[in-house]
Amino acid sequence: MKSLFRLGVLLLLVGVFALAPAFSVSAQDGCLPGLSADDCALAAAADANVANIKSFQIESFSFNLSVAGAPEGDMAIAVTGAGTVDATAMNPNVSDPASALAGLLMQLTMNASLTGPEAQQGALEFRIVDGDLYILSSDAGEQWLMLNLPQLIQAGMQGGNLPIDPSRIAGAAGSVDPAQLAALGSAFEQVPNLVTGSAADDPSVDNVATRALTANIDLKPLGEFLATPQAAQALQALGDEAASLAMLGPMFQPIFDTTTIQATRYIGVSDQMPHGLSINFATTLDPQTMAMLTGEAPAAGTNPISISMQFDIRLAQINQAQPVEAPANAMDMTQMITGGMNMMMATPTPSK
Repeated sequence: MKSLFRLGVLLLLVGVFALAPAFSVSAQDGCLPGLSADDCALAAAADANVANIKSFQIESFSFNLSVAGAPEGDMAIAVTGAGTVDATAMNPNVSDPASALAGLLMQLTMNASLTGPEAQQGALEFRIVDGDLYILSSDAGEQWLMLNLPQLIQAGMQGGNLPIDPSRIAGAAGSVDPAQLAALGSAFEQVPNLVTGSAADDPSVDNVATRALTANIDLKPLGEFLATPQAAQALQALGDEAASLAMLGPMFQPIFDTTTIQATRYIGVSDQMPHGLSINFATTLDPQTMAMLTGEAPAAGTNPISISMQFDIRLAQINQAQPVEAPANAMDMTQMITGGMNMMMATPTPSK
């Protein structure tokens, strides 16, 4: 399990390197090299319309992750589902995040399976109504569990048990410096052929014809660029953390050489609304690279680890009401959870 945890950290770092170029370029003008003027205009319109989305149906979503060659054995995770989200009654301007949750309606059903050394499968359904989270697990039969989210958030904030203070999330989101974002985009623009665009007509989603706009990300030149003085100068403007991140570029070069990434947005041609997103990611980690990054010598006979990930989501009924009903006879677990949090807070720290 320890090696799988390290593998997850490595994948997160690769993801930061991989997706930052596409999103930073898109954030500037909604356009990618290789797209036509009409496709660029459609992407820009969809970006502008995102702020107007208050409700939608998740027509379908899927997540698949497979790992081959890991020391613990090959494994695969598959998740599929559907749902609805309606945030029409939410007030994102309130300083109290618990109060904002009172206006959220959400329903999500999913089926998940894990194949590998420890095969598992199950189904879950989540609902959020009036600030209450309802959970139904296939292991629990027909018994719904209920948690009052505002109470949990307040208890966590008072006891310091939350890893992130929810009241700071909005402030952090609003603190992004547009100048720094532009500088990041300019830095990545110096990498030749790092991100290129392609487009195609795609089947309709919710009876709306869509245009599939794909960002094709080639990481091979990224590590080479991060080792240049131009990269160090560009990233220095974003802070010491970003500048130090550039030093990792050469270490990741073997991963960059074997990584393929495609991110596709599905945009309605008539309504200019985002109707879906898919991400395809594949990479291979050879034993020498793993040893360099983890600091552990590879065992004899260690094989390369191949990872592939696919995520897809399609949205329908945008800005149409999405009613969600609270299930009857749910078992309220709020007091038990908050009581446990209070006990943890009250437990004295053992003296050394």
